[in-house]
Parts: sequence; structure tokens; C-alpha cells
Amino acid sequence: MQVLEDIPASIMTNEKVLDNTNYFSQQYKTYIRPDLKLVLKPNGKKITQTLSRDLQNFIFRDNLFTQSYDQSSKTINTLNQIGFFPDLRYQILF
Repeated sequence: MQVLEDIPASIMTNEKVLDNTNYFSQQYKTYIRPDLKLVLKPNGKKITQTLSRDLQNFIFRDNLFTQSYDQSSKTINTLNQIGFFPDLRYQILF
């Protein structure tokens, strides 16, 4: 995490205060996102069909993307990465 905003100073002054002295001094918690992909791929003489089911972040972990101070509501906004995402695909190759 690159420290761009000094959140305690932002709260005190009620405006965004950037901290340029402590780059890379803090980090977010470890990013963990296990995926599981199941594929069925029968090959024919003229075509190949692929049916796949991709379960991204199948443990439903909330991974932090960014945090910032919101001046209007005087709160710290936390934005997470995408959570669980199922993907179903069907493909035909000639």
C-alpha cells in the first residue's frame, strides 16, 4: 500500500491531506483469492466444444482495494475488490 492520504490529519482538517513522507511504510492485509475452474472438453473430428465453470474467490473473502476519507460524511470509505464471481462459458471451435 502506498500511503497517499494521512487519514487522521484529514479528519482533523476536514480536507484531504496527503502524506508524502511514508511511502510504502504500511500495507493492507494479504490478498487471498482462490479460484476453482472445472472444464469439460470433448474433441470431435471437425469441432471442439468447451464447457467451463469458473468460481473466482470461492471462499468469499473480502480483499481491500483502497481506503479514503470522505469529507462530506466524515467517515473512512473502504472499497473492496470483487467478491465471489461465478463464470459459466460455452465455446465451439471449428
